[in-house]
Amino acid sequence: MRRRRRWPGPSANPSRAGETTFRPPPRSSPLAPGGTPALTLAFWSATPARLETIGRIAGPAWLPGFLAAVTDAAQRAGQELSRLQAAAARAAALRRTARSQLPAAAALALRLPVLTARGLADRLRLSPQAALILLKQLVAAGVLREATGRASWRAFVVVRSTD
Repeated sequence: MRRRRRWPGPSANPSRAGETTFRPPPRSSPLAPGGTPALTLAFWSATPARLETIGRIAGPAWLPGFLAAVTDAAQRAGQELSRLQAAAARAAALRRTARSQLPAAAALALRLPVLTARGLADRLRLSPQAALILLKQLVAAGVLREATGRASWRAFVVVRSTD
């Protein structure tokens, strides 16, 4: 059988030697072994009214209001990080088998603000039923809670310390 050669792309074409092609850096999957976990934390949590008030101030007088908003955002981000770390500790204490997708499901739940059985199934390449079983295990362990109050099409969020 004869192998077909693939064209390596525009950056390897000698007639386009001066052109550059943008290629984003490779990302490791946050769920892959050795992948870098990435948590999205809110870095700005000021209300639109507060931002408008700060924006209307001319000159250097806006700086105290801006710094107060940054301080509030940092405090809220610290609280969010504490909440996620507590949920991660509860997830780490779960019993699992060698083939279990529970660690990957817990990692994904900590990265997404809302998780559904279908979304978990799509991301982990599981059946929706298997994803729902994983979500029920995470709810039983106190990592997630059901947020919609419905019997079907349910959505799950990470438990707050006050829940």
